[in-house]
Amino acid sequence: MSKLPYNIRLLLLAVFMLLLWLACALSARPEEERLWNVVRSGQTALWEKQLEMGISLSEKDDKLKTGFIGVEWSSLTTTLGSAEAKRTSANPLWTARFLDWFDELGLKKGDKIAIFSSASFPAMLFSAIAAAEDRGLEILLSVSLGASTWGANREEFPWPLMEMTLSNGGFIKTRSAFYTPGGGAEIGGGYEPEVMRLLGRLSEEVKIPLIITRSLDEAIRYKSRRLAEFEPKLFVSIGGSNANLGASPDAAEIPNGLLLPHDVAFFSIGDGVIAEALRRGVPVLNILNIRKLALEAGIPWDTGLFIRIRHKLRPWAAFTGLTAFFAVLFTHKRWAWETEAPRTQGKKAEK
Repeated sequence: MSKLPYNIRLLLLAVFMLLLWLACALSARPEEERLWNVVRSGQTALWEKQLEMGISLSEKDDKLKTGFIGVEWSSLTTTLGSAEAKRTSANPLWTARFLDWFDELGLKKGDKIAIFSSASFPAMLFSAIAAAEDRGLEILLSVSLGASTWGANREEFPWPLMEMTLSNGGFIKTRSAFYTPGGGAEIGGGYEPEVMRLLGRLSEEVKIPLIITRSLDEAIRYKSRRLAEFEPKLFVSIGGSNANLGASPDAAEIPNGLLLPHDVAFFSIGDGVIAEALRRGVPVLNILNIRKLALEAGIPWDTGLFIRIRHKLRPWAAFTGLTAFFAVLFTHKRWAWETEAPRTQGKKAEK
């Protein structure tokens, strides 16, 4: 290989890396192609609906016109969030990842799942609903209406209007069973009075009850009771809902991804609805750290283009790629050792 010109070796390395990249690609199943189109069409509908309402949208913030990216700050904003994470959560490939999780649990048509989400990741919530409906799962949906920065935090187009737009457009069939205010203690802590009045008006407009409890403990008990009555085979928690996570210091340590009841001895579960579900033997899908979940799922981070290919992390591929890279690097002659002392210039040889 070292006898080949260096530029040829670089070209061969590039081709080899491309083939290696393709070898790790997960080909889309027909249902994944269908869901990808549903999600992308729903995003376009949201974008166009907001433009019709005269809402000023930023193509810099929402580069792919998903309609799910909110603003940096508003009266509905509860905490700081990452614009990159919000854009990544809007990738339609998340529907395929939800199908993987459903398959891992063996869920089938007619099975029940509960989705309790904050409005911080509305695009992720849409993907979860779309994937569950495609599998014929029965959904108990609840959304806390506060959102972190760049989530569904526009006063003129919060989650209830997103949900209604997606429902009226035929992109989802499921409607929320109830809302909670979100915010501190999930009772609207930190909101100005006009924000609570806004949420009340929205609740009446879309005909979905807004449950306002007196404390975080009461919010946890209410949501846990609704969960127990529904008897789901999976509980999906999206975002950092205070009631879902609980008030315990352990809440920050709850792992991301799929959590199984028989593994609870190995990780913290907090004292919220997630903990209650696991204690009842219900698997939990905790969606919070988007960067970590995207890396594990092979979904690009904050991409400027949505493509229909996922890439799974494979140790053998990483080792092979590094080996090929260093093979080319160490066969490139960048210097030569001097075997003789350099001759002195500018002096005449002594006779």
